[in-house]
Amino acid sequence: MEPRRLFIIGILIFIILASVSFLISFGKKKDFSAPPREYSINEEPFLPPEPELKDEYIYANELKPRWSREDCEPYFTFPDAKQLEQLKDSNDVLIKRILESAP
Repeated sequence: MEPRRLFIIGILIFIILASVSFLISFGKKKDFSAPPREYSINEEPFLPPEPELKDEYIYANELKPRWSREDCEPYFTFPDAKQLEQLKDSNDVLIKRILESAP
């Protein structure tokens, strides 16, 4: 083959590769960005429908004026003597530092 023909084939291959890479890089979808919606405190909160949740789903617990001991048990554990001693020691150190730094 003559050099002129090889040069033209090389340029055509380069143009094809450049156009393919150009189409791939600019063919990607851009992320959709909508302007943020401003809410008013007087509006009902908007909850989008979720496919996993049923209509009977409760979004909040019933608020009680006082909790019973049984209501508190899952959320509170009483500290043992070792934990109370560690707390006392750390508080003593903190108080000592405060008193030492006072003028």
